[in-house]
Amino acid sequence: MDQMIKTRFTPALMARRDDVCTGRALPALPAGTVENRIELTGELVAREKMPPMGTGNGKAGKAKPAPKPRGSGLRACPFCRELFTDDETDTCPECGLTVRDLAELPPSPDAEQLIHEEGHARAAGPAIPQTEMMPWKDMSRGRGPLLLLSVAGIATFFFLPWARQTVPETNIFSAIDLTHRTPFFWSALAAWLVLFPSVLTRRTILKMVGARVAVVALSAVPAMLAITMLRAPTQFVVKGLHFAIEWSAGLYVTLALSVLSTIFALRFGGKLDDVTVAKGSRSEKAEKAEKSETVH
Repeated sequence: MDQMIKTRFTPALMARRDDVCTGRALPALPAGTVENRIELTGELVAREKMPPMGTGNGKAGKAKPAPKPRGSGLRACPFCRELFTDDETDTCPECGLTVRDLAELPPSPDAEQLIHEEGHARAAGPAIPQTEMMPWKDMSRGRGPLLLLSVAGIATFFFLPWARQTVPETNIFSAIDLTHRTPFFWSALAAWLVLFPSVLTRRTILKMVGARVAVVALSAVPAMLAITMLRAPTQFVVKGLHFAIEWSAGLYVTLALSVLSTIFALRFGGKLDDVTVAKGSRSEKAEKAEKSETVH
């Protein structure tokens, strides 16, 4: 029996085996009794069946965290804030620091300064009088006349007659009736409909002056339509049948409204140097600014 045990277990006990846990080679087992060899062999088998460290319930070792997915955003140097893509580099070439995810970094000093200045500017109000918001009911600087003229133009398009047919029979046509024959008449209505909100939503002097060119173009569209229709022939023959028409009040009123609107649009917003501020006069603010500059 002793000879059988030595023959079966001794070659395995005397060979060097790699420990799966630590990676170290086990020393050759010392010679001894059969019971010692069997006990050592059982311990070796138990070590081979042990799971690797870090995969258990936390007692054998702390689990290694999964790597953070790359490509989720930009990374930046914590010192100089130079930006890099995820796959570009791991260290800043200028500072030598490890780059980090941009979302993990606090705002830079320049960004904090900018945020502070913007917050101070909002608290102090607009920097120049031309950016002060005007109330909705303020109809100065051409807002009121342009709004009234656009409403009058829309009403003229729908409710006044534009043409009267005399030959071969008598008929009266509104602008809607004329659009079925000539779609070009829709341009007058579209211009009035766009002009109204364009003027209403401009509530600062700078925005008014900036939209002046667009307002002039919209105001001139109905006049261009009216002039084109007045220059067109009023007598024509269609399939051997003679027709004659006369332009009515709707076309002439539209022409007059468009000309007036264009005149007011040319002065929409007024002059930039002619400003009435909400508090105090323009001269008082200028004097205060000059005094503050002299003190500093």
